[in-house]
Amino acid sequence: MMRVLLQLLALYLGGVPVCAQTSGATHLLTRGPGAEAAALGNSVVPVVRDPSALYWNPAGLANAGGAVMGEHLFLYDGARYNFVGLSVPSRLGAFGMGAIQLERGNIIARNAIDEPGTKVSNTQTSLLLGFARRIGDYFAAGGTANMLRFDLAGNKDVGFGFDLGGQAFLPSDDFGALRQPFWSFGAVLKNLLQPELKLAEEKETFPRELRGGVSVSFAALSRASLGSGVVRHDRAELSTSFRKVAGEPGLHPGLGFSYAYENMLVFRLGYDKGLAAGVGLRTGDGKFCVDYAIENKPLSMNHRFTLSYRFIQPQLPARRPVAEERDEDYARALARAQGLSQEHSLRGQGYFKEQDYHKALEPLRLAVLLDPESSDKAAFYRRALEVARREKLRRLNGEMNEALAKGDDAATYKSAARMLGLKPGDRERLLAILRSVAARAKDSALEPVAAEVFAERQVLALRMASAGLDSDSMRLVDSLELCRTTGTALGVESLRSKVAAAGQASRARLEAEAAEVEQAGAHGKSYRALAALRRAYPQDAALEKRADSARKGLRVSLSLKERLYLRRLYFLAAIQYANGNEEGARDMIAEILRRDPADAPADGLEAAMAGAVVMEDEVR
Repeated sequence: MMRVLLQLLALYLGGVPVCAQTSGATHLLTRGPGAEAAALGNSVVPVVRDPSALYWNPAGLANAGGAVMGEHLFLYDGARYNFVGLSVPSRLGAFGMGAIQLERGNIIARNAIDEPGTKVSNTQTSLLLGFARRIGDYFAAGGTANMLRFDLAGNKDVGFGFDLGGQAFLPSDDFGALRQPFWSFGAVLKNLLQPELKLAEEKETFPRELRGGVSVSFAALSRASLGSGVVRHDRAELSTSFRKVAGEPGLHPGLGFSYAYENMLVFRLGYDKGLAAGVGLRTGDGKFCVDYAIENKPLSMNHRFTLSYRFIQPQLPARRPVAEERDEDYARALARAQGLSQEHSLRGQGYFKEQDYHKALEPLRLAVLLDPESSDKAAFYRRALEVARREKLRRLNGEMNEALAKGDDAATYKSAARMLGLKPGDRERLLAILRSVAARAKDSALEPVAAEVFAERQVLALRMASAGLDSDSMRLVDSLELCRTTGTALGVESLRSKVAAAGQASRARLEAEAAEVEQAGAHGKSYRALAALRRAYPQDAALEKRADSARKGLRVSLSLKERLYLRRLYFLAAIQYANGNEEGARDMIAEILRRDPADAPADGLEAAMAGAVVMEDEVR
């Protein structure tokens, strides 16, 4: 009866088989370490490159670098599985050592059902020592010697075994739908030297086992970093394996799939007599890694965690696809633009600190155009613009109050009229002052200053109109209406007519162009026309909706390298503009907008070159 109980215990806990009929039973040497392997359906023979290669395929030590790895796994009903491994590269090759233990205590063993029984335990330990070496750029071979020590209910023995494995790598050109494929092959003969143990009455020999597999990794999604000019490639990997145990019929297949996002987060899915899934998280430098897997195993769902630390990076096979590529031309253009942006930013900040706000605006605006990704520079420019506006309002208000105290109606009128064009918060007070001055002063006394204000505003309003900023241009005309005199009335009316006519003609032209290209399905040209209209009439919600709709319909298909090229062209255009070469900048911006009409930085630079930054002129 005790013999039968020992057999059942071995099957339950993974004990070594104690009779020939149990040669296929699960034991320590058929449960491999590592959450990554578990999540991939144990199909890691061709790709393993960490200390768990001591078990899966010793050839993987050759590409493991220097690493330490550990796992503690709780199994069904209190059983525990532990693994710790170390790999160290050297000039001779790579050495590895590790230990695996499967243990279960407090088991009640009985010779008969009605007996009270006694407590027994089962402990299986494997000490591993491995060595592997690269053979050229694409091959590796290695072996693992293991010492097995089994203790099953007081029955103990020690056995020795040896595994031999190999791996091969094959980079290739694009293969059908696979981009940048990298093939990996692996095979291992476990128990080439077969361990022998005698726990009960008979000596048992572990059967030889052949494992093999093939894997292919390929480029999946890619992303370009506009802040560095680096194109990062995600990699997906599909692997399959088989396991053939001597004395058993048929093969035991395994399948695995993984997806590495940003080479930091890895999602895994596998199948090996049951589904498995998992995730891996590694630091950017590749030193620390945490892997998790969930296995659907008999009696329970196993949750596995593996921690690893790589203190020496592995030497990967030649021509292995890189995780990222750097566009050197882009990097140079970016560095030039950011360097020039920083120069202008520092100059503008210097003027700002000296409270010369108006002089600070131009270099700060150029700094933003040269570095459109910098939200800090854009925020500082907006702050400087607002400070300059308030500073001019404060100065004009002081001049107006001083003129009021002196009874100088002409100077009071001039200051108040200028303040109306700067969107003051006390607009009603200014209008009351203007009406009061106009009521007591003669038109002849106000005519010269009214004519001066009109001339200033006329130049700015016409400049706005020519730049397509109809709404802002009409706002200036409206401010002139509030402070016109008999002598300037005709000029104001004429200016209103000119601005209105220019605005109507521009709007009609752009509307017609947008409608024509919309019907033809040319969303790019339609968006450009609607974008110009939206700049002209920023408060028109219908225009904004139409422009957004046209933008969504663009569907511009650009590769990552094309996007980097267009952004590099933008940097070069911004540099040309900052250096005073507007014609060269216009040509580059036209090329960008031809290929991507919705390119926001290029649109902003085009608006700047068209004179869209008129607030600076208002606050000077």
